[in-house]
Amino acid sequence: MDSSVLRAAVRDAFKITGQTTPAWADPRPNGEVPSEAEFEGCEDPEKFRIIAARAEAWVTALTQTGLAEAERLEASDDLWKEVPETGPAIRVVRLRPQRESAIPLIFGFCWLQGEPEARVVLGAGEPAAVVGILPLCECDACDVGSNLLLEDFDDAVLNVVTGQLVHVTTERFVAHTSLQGPVVAGELSGMTTASFEQMFADARAGKSQYPVVYGSRWW
Repeated sequence: MDSSVLRAAVRDAFKITGQTTPAWADPRPNGEVPSEAEFEGCEDPEKFRIIAARAEAWVTALTQTGLAEAERLEASDDLWKEVPETGPAIRVVRLRPQRESAIPLIFGFCWLQGEPEARVVLGAGEPAAVVGILPLCECDACDVGSNLLLEDFDDAVLNVVTGQLVHVTTERFVAHTSLQGPVVAGELSGMTTASFEQMFADARAGKSQYPVVYGSRWW
């Protein structure tokens, strides 16, 4: 098993789960500057339901490959280490890996501008630390098309499933690894790239002084 096998399984499952959520192109393929009006809202928030469809494809892929069991749960703040800023989820799916040293993955399906399940929050651990929100911004100015959005979602899931995720909570900031580099929120004075690398290395080695979410890969 490797990530390429999982990606293929997700693509196959998405042919079914994504049947009613059409893809769309990047509205500015040549890097055009968005208009001021595009920063003010989203004309079609329903299109982001494609992320929920992708999440369900991951549920199918991870369960059918035998890597995890799916638990469909009632939404509750108790499921989260810190309650997501997206507002309450409509429903939650927790994927519990078969491997004991791995950590669970959670999908919270949320409202977005009156559209149900048009935003998905990803969490890892139990209770879950937030490790992804897609779309993070739904305004038309930030729209890059569905392909890149789905790639970002897949990468966020694989970050957990491959055991690469490390999430650290300090008094000043919250940080976690991603396939594109550290993701950090909070007050960062005095921190450097080397500081973050050492912090994540300490967390992996069980030497962190801070609360950590970290687990092995799922296979």
